[in-house]
Amino acid sequence: MERFMLHNRNPQFLQHVMDSLADMTRVVNSRGETVWMNDRMRRILDGASPGDPEGGFEESPCARAMVKGRAHSVTRRYRGRTYKVTASPLCDWEGGAAFAIEVWRDVTGEMRMRDRIISQNRKLTQDLLFARRLQQALLPDRMPKANQYFFDALYHPCEAVGGDFYDLFSVGDDTLVFYIADVAGHGVTAAMLTVFFSQTVRSVLHVTRDAATDEVLREVSDRFSQMGLEEHLYITAWLGCLDIVTGRLRYSNAGHVAAPLLWDGNDVRPLELPGLPVCRWTEDARCRVGEAVLPPGGRLLLHTDGLSDAWRSSGAAEELAGYESARELARSCLMTQPEEIVLPSLWDQVSRGMDEQDMTDDVAMLLIAREPAADSAFARPNPDG
Repeated sequence: MERFMLHNRNPQFLQHVMDSLADMTRVVNSRGETVWMNDRMRRILDGASPGDPEGGFEESPCARAMVKGRAHSVTRRYRGRTYKVTASPLCDWEGGAAFAIEVWRDVTGEMRMRDRIISQNRKLTQDLLFARRLQQALLPDRMPKANQYFFDALYHPCEAVGGDFYDLFSVGDDTLVFYIADVAGHGVTAAMLTVFFSQTVRSVLHVTRDAATDEVLREVSDRFSQMGLEEHLYITAWLGCLDIVTGRLRYSNAGHVAAPLLWDGNDVRPLELPGLPVCRWTEDARCRVGEAVLPPGGRLLLHTDGLSDAWRSSGAAEELAGYESARELARSCLMTQPEEIVLPSLWDQVSRGMDEQDMTDDVAMLLIAREPAADSAFARPNPDG
């Protein structure tokens, strides 16, 4: 004690400084003896020494700080509290570390907060995994069967749970209903809205099988408004109804900006139609009904806007110099590739060189192809030209 005080020209001032500290503070000599402690440590420990860790003084922060000549920190439990204990060497007149100053900062509240955050993150992860399983359960696990038709789909979420989704199912013997949709945002909320949209569309068509596409989307919009959700939540969707016998296609658009591409054997054209998203921005959510024909040998490609985002993120635009956009590449694949590799080929080229963390949006694609008529001069695509 006297040696330590001799090394300090104003021990009263030092004691005053240490007593003003909010953290417990003490000075320890090379034998592990407490030679000085501040008022806060005396009050909390009733003047007793906190003692050494299980490994003895040699394993204490003070011993390590004096040996190594630099600060050393550990986390220590003491009397039901958690402390961050930091020791720094104090050099004597000869330059040796004869003492160490040890500061005990109570981090019990911080550790409890950390544990709560970890627990909440674990729960959120579990919720996301549940939502992912729920959303994947809504996606068709197998394509419907229809003579002279081929169906394919591709889905890549950018997070555990994405906002893009699709569906196709039969209504009666000769009608196929299908859609592609995009919920604003990602995560659990987006997953729940995909459930809402899917179940609402199916329930409307279960009650009224011959409901027009605009009537279906109007009912979806009305029910959406009744839920009283926040205005930043909305759904864009393109809904089609196909007569698989005649190829007659009726469709409506609810704000889906990526118009489907229809190839009729001669040219590819977008099935554009104005329309507002399923949202609370307006009370009038009327949609129009468009009509087209999917002829024998024709193809219809639906996709979300994530395809264009992936194109920009991957750098494919630089490698595929012959194409100015993902849509132009999609046109080419639609016309030239065999039906079973249209989507895989398109995605392989768009995502070339892109890692999963590079994705900024979900990607969903749906292909409907009609076989050429037996007596048709329609030629199947030849990828080799």
